[in-house]
Amino acid sequence: MKVLTFLLLSCIAYSCSKKNIKSDSVLNTSKDGNSGNGTSINVPTLPVFITKLTAQDTIKENLIEIGRFKKTACFGFCPTYEFIIYTNGVVLYNGQQHVKQLGHIYGLISETQWNQIKSKAAAINFSQLAERYPTDEREEIPDLPLTIVGINYNGIYKIVADSHSAPKELKELEDFFQNVVDQFLENYSKQE
Repeated sequence: MKVLTFLLLSCIAYSCSKKNIKSDSVLNTSKDGNSGNGTSINVPTLPVFITKLTAQDTIKENLIEIGRFKKTACFGFCPTYEFIIYTNGVVLYNGQQHVKQLGHIYGLISETQWNQIKSKAAAINFSQLAERYPTDEREEIPDLPLTIVGINYNGIYKIVADSHSAPKELKELEDFFQNVVDQFLENYSKQE
């Protein structure tokens, strides 16, 4: 009876033990369920927002873009920059002209902020918006800057460019994105 109890507890402990799958591991399976000569499946690492930034985290070849907020130039003094969010929470701010911070700045965005952006985009049916506002080319004004919002939501990357006449809900999403950028730059200036 003691041996049976010991074997039962050993089996339970073994089956409940934590199984680690390394990044980009390859699992080999065969039709009979045993590992071996069957098909191999790559198991990619799930994106995880990091909390500490290292130089290794900014190598663009290793990053996948999941969000973008960009302001383009005009014939005057319009702020021109882009703010790119990657799957690990790394962001790249590139101030180009008429902004306080010029150049490239890497930093982090919280997963909470990204989830807020996604939920606001979902609430306005971002994926159903037109790709460009105004939708009629005859209404375009060449001097106006574009505000470009790109979001990868559920595996689909959608980009919307807006110069004017966009729906109120899109303008609210742009304002929220602008607040995220402003907060990022404020935190950066405190670190200097």
